[in-house]
Amino acid sequence: MLRGIVCTTPWKETKAQRDLADDLSRWFDCPVVRRNDRSILAVCTDEGVETVVVADGVPKVYRKRAPDAPIFFHPGMAFLRIQGMLRGETDRLVRAAGIEPGMTVLDATLGGGTDTLTLAHAVGAGGQVISCEVEPVLFNLFRYAKAHGFAPYSELAGLAERIELVGMHHLDWLRGMPDDSADVVYFDPMFRTESLGRSAGMDALRMFTHPDPLSMEAMSEAKRVARQSVIVKERPMSREFRRLGLTVDKPRAKLAYGVWWKGGSW
Repeated sequence: MLRGIVCTTPWKETKAQRDLADDLSRWFDCPVVRRNDRSILAVCTDEGVETVVVADGVPKVYRKRAPDAPIFFHPGMAFLRIQGMLRGETDRLVRAAGIEPGMTVLDATLGGGTDTLTLAHAVGAGGQVISCEVEPVLFNLFRYAKAHGFAPYSELAGLAERIELVGMHHLDWLRGMPDDSADVVYFDPMFRTESLGRSAGMDALRMFTHPDPLSMEAMSEAKRVARQSVIVKERPMSREFRRLGLTVDKPRAKLAYGVWWKGGSW
């Protein structure tokens, strides 16, 4: 059972919400506590925890240090990116990594899942996206959403069967992968505070993420595993691209993708 986390109901709880709290406690591997008209901060203080999962219509996760800024599953920009691809536009990440239908893509840093959803659309019904996340809260939040067809976003339900989830650190995961076992390996270490700016949504997610930069060993393992390319998202002028030996797609854009191609340029 996870430590430092409990599940509870909203202020005005119903039987359905109590049942959902019981269900979520199994998904998040944590105990259920009664709300008893307590604020999130009071629940954290009274129960001696840092994290509270609330059985709302869409499960919401709160941290003690930011009790008014929950995280919850939302496709974010994936909606717009998928709509663009449906109109015949090419997604920039998909183009930069050379992703095509039928490919197997490893998303080594799931986070909120926006890129995983976009990639799952790009690889098509014959492809697969395997996404890794070391933070149990983020992993279980997306795992729950996937198991429930990404409700209430019914347009995404068909993507669930293309996505496989792995709950562990990406380096340990990659170490166990065979050579040339995926077409593309993708990293998005953008939750480092200095990386791609600030927003309320990003700040809420950062509370659950690890700020360490991508290690050279992880990059080396990714190159071994990838049949075609390894791609990393960062801010345009980041020194990470040079450190990792990557070619930047758009140096002057708001964000940039650095790419390594097996066997040279694509």
